[in-house]
Amino acid sequence: MTGQRGHGGTHAPPARAAFGRYVLTGCALLLADLALFLALTHAGIAPAAAQAASRGTGAIIGFVAHKCYSFRHGGVDARGLLSQGGGYGALTLGGVALSPIILALALRLCGERLLVAKLAAEVVMAGINFMAMRWLFRPRQRCAATP
Repeated sequence: MTGQRGHGGTHAPPARAAFGRYVLTGCALLLADLALFLALTHAGIAPAAAQAASRGTGAIIGFVAHKCYSFRHGGVDARGLLSQGGGYGALTLGGVALSPIILALALRLCGERLLVAKLAAEVVMAGINFMAMRWLFRPRQRCAATP
């Protein structure tokens, strides 16, 4: 199976290739997220608030990076872009809400070691996000115009 959908030549990247690009992009985003998170906590911001801020900032950058590089689906019409943007926004809000809860659980499990807990929370969120984004950025078959 080649990953083709429809008759218009729209390709879905193989899962392995998309996952490799997702991990590479995610690592770059994680470094930026981690730098902001540590800067905010060092400045006295509570870890849960710093987590929400750093993930929210990363999500804005991540939309373009994952859409255009990780899942290589940049050729969408305006309606598709709005749909994907809305879906990504909902995914981001869900992640921003869920991530501090996962971080709090990880802090308990890791004996309050902040960096270990942050990395553990990011691994869990990465798995959830990959599955959701693979679905969100899948190529959609274009409908033929009806007379």
